[in-house]
Amino acid sequence: MDDGTRVWRMRKLHRHIDARLRRSGAGIELELTNGERVIYRRTWPSRGEAEEDAAARRDDLARVGWTEHW
Repeated sequence: MDDGTRVWRMRKLHRHIDARLRRSGAGIELELTNGERVIYRRTWPSRGEAEEDAAARRDDLARVGWTEHW
């Protein structure tokens, strides 16, 4: 499976969480990784729904002190 497209990276201290989107057989998969560890994965029927989920999770992280970093 390909690495997908990174849509954002959040950073806190020396850690980072990446959000990536990739095509899957059932739609578009959103995957969040903390370093190399997968911490969330969900497949959405459309890219728009996957992007909305990614944005909501980014906002949740920002509320608890993570900052956006590319």
